[in-house]
Amino acid sequence: MHILQSTLRLASLMLLTIFLLPVLSTAQEEAEFGVYPMSGPEGILLVIQGQPLHPTVASQNSGWVGYHIYRKADSDTSYIRITSQPVSRVGSLEELEAFAGGPIDGLERLVGLTTKQELWQRLAANDSSAMILGIFSRSFYEAMGLLRWDRLVEKGKAYSYRATRVDKNGKESEASEPVSATYGTPPFSLLGPLDPQIANTKKGVELTWQRNPDDSGGMSYSVYRTPDLEGSFIRLNRYSLILTPDSATGEPRGTFVDTTASQGHGYYYAVVSTDYAGNESTRDKVLSIHVADLLPPPIPQNVFADPDELGITIRWDKVDDPATAGYYIYRSLDPDSNYIKITESLLPYDTGWYMDRTATVTDRVFYRVSAVDQSGNESAPSARALSLYENYVVPLPPQEVRAMQSDSGVVISWIRNEEPDLQGYYLFRADNYGGELTQISPLIPPDTLNYRDSSDYLSPRGEYWYLVQAINFTGITSQYSVPVAVSPSKEESPEQVLAFWGYYEPGAGRLFWRAPDDNMVAGYNLYRTTTGDTTQWILLNAKPLDRTVGEYRDTLVSPNQFYRYRICSVDPKGLEGDMSHIVSFVTFESVAPPPGGLRVVSTDGTPKLIWNQSQLKEIVGYRIYRRQDNIAMAIHPQMLPATANEYQDTTAQRGMKYYYSISSVDSWGRESERSPEIEYLVR
Repeated sequence: MHILQSTLRLASLMLLTIFLLPVLSTAQEEAEFGVYPMSGPEGILLVIQGQPLHPTVASQNSGWVGYHIYRKADSDTSYIRITSQPVSRVGSLEELEAFAGGPIDGLERLVGLTTKQELWQRLAANDSSAMILGIFSRSFYEAMGLLRWDRLVEKGKAYSYRATRVDKNGKESEASEPVSATYGTPPFSLLGPLDPQIANTKKGVELTWQRNPDDSGGMSYSVYRTPDLEGSFIRLNRYSLILTPDSATGEPRGTFVDTTASQGHGYYYAVVSTDYAGNESTRDKVLSIHVADLLPPPIPQNVFADPDELGITIRWDKVDDPATAGYYIYRSLDPDSNYIKITESLLPYDTGWYMDRTATVTDRVFYRVSAVDQSGNESAPSARALSLYENYVVPLPPQEVRAMQSDSGVVISWIRNEEPDLQGYYLFRADNYGGELTQISPLIPPDTLNYRDSSDYLSPRGEYWYLVQAINFTGITSQYSVPVAVSPSKEESPEQVLAFWGYYEPGAGRLFWRAPDDNMVAGYNLYRTTTGDTTQWILLNAKPLDRTVGEYRDTLVSPNQFYRYRICSVDPKGLEGDMSHIVSFVTFESVAPPPGGLRVVSTDGTPKLIWNQSQLKEIVGYRIYRRQDNIAMAIHPQMLPATANEYQDTTAQRGMKYYYSISSVDSWGRESERSPEIEYLVR
């Protein structure tokens, strides 16, 4: 709010400097009013200096309902009225928005208000603090009945203007003092801003500039861009730009970020100052820049470090970003600092693992992985992964365990264990003190100190006992914590489906489930994910599936893709039950058939196999098989290319009978069945 107020104060001072717009009380306005002309690109801009008038508030303004404007050219003998109707402000918020061409939501924040209705109340009351919005928009000032354009003017000709107040009967007041302007002659010499600067940022191309103290008429600014100096400059800002106080120095400063510039391209920019009538300074200070890529790639996810005989293997999910160039591996003996890069060069972008042969399974080593894009931008390091090591010291049980009611079940919390090799926690529940314990949580990360039990098993009529257990990376678990008891405060959710299974058939995935015997079940929600991160689930059905239907056919699948599904029950209020287990399958297309037309001919006594070349685009090669007794063996060490259609068996021996067959291999490495065998006796 401090910056906003400073901005408005700065802008209002600039406006006062430009055309001496008075911010007057009602009493002062009774004595002072007038019209201030300014030559602009569209004609002569006429700014009425006085209170906004309207018939609905005439009683508050001595009966005045609007203004008439009179003009006199040098060649005229008297003033001529150029307004057919009294100029007055709009009468309602709806009229204001219609005048503006759409909703004005958000404009109220510029003057520290919360709603547009509050803004209109200020405007209807002629509050000068709200009128300052005319700085940002001439159309707003025009809606307030304080601005008109005189476009019926001639270049180089001088005009004098006066204004009168008008009451509801058409009676006019004495005219204001005349003020003159010449069309084509701006009221001020615009010098442009000082020290314009340009830089690449992560948000886009940023331009900054300082106000020129000698540029008295420049109250706002515009930014222009062209791809080459031979082309036309295009204005980038829709609304006029004004100075804002610098957050560090408090000095007025102009700034604009071009988010539309394309990476890898060069551009030329110019910043000009503008006066209230729309006149601009010259574009003589041109800035050039080559737009660079400064955005880092995504952070690698699911990083794990596992020991083997040669060292420690670090694995991670490959970053799904075509601009990724590779990865760096960092290692430290401290979980939070002192990480050192251990890969001298980038690992390939399609690599998801790296073996650290300088570490052993007894080292307590932490790893992080970063991604680097083709512009050299490096992501933040991944979450740390700890290599396994042997530590048989039993961890301490979690302390200060608490259980509290929540709207959706029970929240259990505890304080952090201080063991540096802590892997996490497990949560257990019993139906009574000393009863059988059931593990109700997966492994909870060591930096997570609470868990929400929202299971359908809970009933607000029961009391449940909770215990927490700690486990280290060697797999050693602590004793149970001190048990705590609580009765949940939650809605009863519908029961989980009894069974869930499915498979892939050509063109679709088929899912089946068995409905639970629960009258709270109104339908089902089916979720799907195609990522390795099983937290990114997408709801497939727009509304719950019919409770009487136990199957679903997912036709929105792609070939050769891995899919995971899960389902949950939904009650009439939309409350979901527990999720089912995950059903997954791969949408492989059926294996291609072997090539046809296999035949054997003799070439200088050597068998030559000929076949029809496969026309399927997924076929990448063939394998030739020869059988002499009961076992058919491939007779060529490598797969023949897909373009081949013959092969000469130079290893065949005279007098031997052979049985030949052929298979095809597709781009996923799958081999078809072998063709029917062809018998051949080598002579």
